[in-house]
Amino acid sequence: MSGKRIRHTSEWKPFSELRSVQRNISGLGYNKDYIEEHGLNETKIFHWDNMVTGVACYFEPLEVRADGNEILWRYNENHTHMEAPEEFETQFGTFNNHNNGEFVSWLGKDNHDSPPKKEKETKSYFGRDDYFIEGNYCDMFDCGEYSYAISNLMHMGLGIFKIIRIDKNLETATMYDNHRDDDHPRLEYLGRFQSTEGYVVITSGSQELKNTGERQGFQDITILFQIDRSGTCIKSSEWNFSISSANSIVAVGDYVYFGQNKMITRLNMHSGETMFFTNKTDAEIAALVDIW
Repeated sequence: MSGKRIRHTSEWKPFSELRSVQRNISGLGYNKDYIEEHGLNETKIFHWDNMVTGVACYFEPLEVRADGNEILWRYNENHTHMEAPEEFETQFGTFNNHNNGEFVSWLGKDNHDSPPKKEKETKSYFGRDDYFIEGNYCDMFDCGEYSYAISNLMHMGLGIFKIIRIDKNLETATMYDNHRDDDHPRLEYLGRFQSTEGYVVITSGSQELKNTGERQGFQDITILFQIDRSGTCIKSSEWNFSISSANSIVAVGDYVYFGQNKMITRLNMHSGETMFFTNKTDAEIAALVDIW
């Protein structure tokens, strides 16, 4: 193999240039013969593979955005995922984000009445800070008289997901926690967008099926939460499919578009209908197979 790969980013292009495909191809890999014939190991950024069959999936992200009501896309190997910021700016000031993955993580505030920073962080680590919200926070936003914090831990497929509401007195309320959900869903935060009522938060993953015998079964799931300006949060929609490897989302009209690996998914928020679009050629699509 050659040295370090150059990460490519294309120009923004009209959504109409993409073609529809019949299924989700984001997690598929190229067969061994196609990889060798086209030298993909020399030109593509490796994602994961099956060492037995030689099938490999590469990092080929399509990013999506809106310009008014027009949907645009581009191929962007430099846009990897939605990174968790170190700080969040809200109507209640700046929150410091200590997201340490599977290790102890929390959200705090420097200007809250608390000990000096060094002592505060030591106490926070052990959960004794004057102001401390435990969790792996990846997003915060204002809606009405409240701020909302999204916590999501995906380490080892845990899919722990919470929506926390914060008021002007910095008092918190848990609006949703999947650990308290009887169906035990494992959820990944995909993003949010503004609606007429406030914000829609989108998650996707899987949940345990009940009474499936000796081997535990799972059902794919995608959930939309509606958060309104009065401070309520409800499940507005729930469907039995998942949206994988989302790197960007945008909502226009009745549709939400998700940038993914190799493709873009378009979701009708009212019917739950999904359609898949890609820039792949016939030959590339024919070479794509399941990895496992």
